[in-house]
Amino acid sequence: MYQLLSNRSFLRLLFVVNLLGAIYGYIWYIPQLQITEARFWLFVPDSPTAIFVFSYLYLLLF
Repeated sequence: MYQLLSNRSFLRLLFVVNLLGAIYGYIWYIPQLQITEARFWLFVPDSPTAIFVFSYLYLLLF
């Protein structure tokens, strides 16, 4: 498992997949996010914001 997490190609793929998942999640949740104030988006169940924040933090750390 450690070898997989130390592989730079795998980590880049992980980042891209999570980022694409977040983008698709926003498209999927458009109806819910339109009726929710932006400041509450983080608290929408299964919101893609969590995946986006993970991807952003991942980008900052690596």
